[in-house]
Amino acid sequence: MMTKVEIFFSEDSEWTEFDVVNKGWRGDVWVKIHQATYRVCAFTLLRLQQDFDFTMEESDFYVPDPNLFFVKETSKEEIINTINYLVEQKHFSNFKCLDNLDTNMLVKVQ
Repeated sequence: MMTKVEIFFSEDSEWTEFDVVNKGWRGDVWVKIHQATYRVCAFTLLRLQQDFDFTMEESDFYVPDPNLFFVKETSKEEIINTINYLVEQKHFSNFKCLDNLDTNMLVKVQ
């Protein structure tokens, strides 16, 4: 049986794509698998290193965001492909699920 996967962003425009690719992270991503919903965050390794270095200047530890995964770039296509792969490999069983999600204010991208 094929797993039904829905992916949502808060915005889906050329400007947003340009912005998130240049920032190296995207945190406005929601994934719905059957009845379970997850908010996930895509990071590049470069952006993680920058966040780590900045945080370590301020404190002695770094805690990454929950439901974090890494991509080569934070483009829409790369994020969607990675999410589909993670679903296929059943990695979402390791992610924290949300109680519910109102998708009325989100843009469905898959």
